[in-house]
Amino acid sequence: MGSLVCALIILGDGFEEIEVVAPADILLRAGVSVKFASVDSSNAVRGAHCIVVQADGPLGNFSPKDFGAIVIPGGPAVGALRKNGAVKKFVAEALSAGKLMCAICAAPSLLKDLGALDGHNFTAYPGCVEGSDKNCAVVRSGQIVTGRDPGSAVQFGLAIVDQMVGSATADSVASAIGAKRQLPGE
Repeated sequence: MGSLVCALIILGDGFEEIEVVAPADILLRAGVSVKFASVDSSNAVRGAHCIVVQADGPLGNFSPKDFGAIVIPGGPAVGALRKNGAVKKFVAEALSAGKLMCAICAAPSLLKDLGALDGHNFTAYPGCVEGSDKNCAVVRSGQIVTGRDPGSAVQFGLAIVDQMVGSATADSVASAIGAKRQLPGE
């Protein structure tokens, strides 16, 4: 699989479903391969609203070098992700390798913990991460794309597509799903 056209979505029990399904659907429509990694040994990961997503395997089975983008959804799962050494190590390796790092809602707090947001503009769920831009649904800064909340999941997915395969593809996908594309803040 080509690393430039494959994204990995990290799933922990309690993930926010719309922040997984909407970006994954948009990425797939753009021709990006999507893999789901569970943070434990279970391949069936339960979301915050009891929707179960089948993971392709545990996070330990994947390497950041195999992906163009790493996506971290928000939701109650983020608290456990922030305490998980394997998740933090994986994300730190992806950042060091220059991979596109995408976090939405509460998930930018994990990037903040790692110091990855230092010197970057970003957004997050209001009140969740100090210093976030509360006025933008999506912010792109360097290799980092952040989304504000569940309501920005479609724009978040389109911003990831823009970075991975280009604005023409993002515009095409937006048109196909009837979304008015908003360019991310920087």
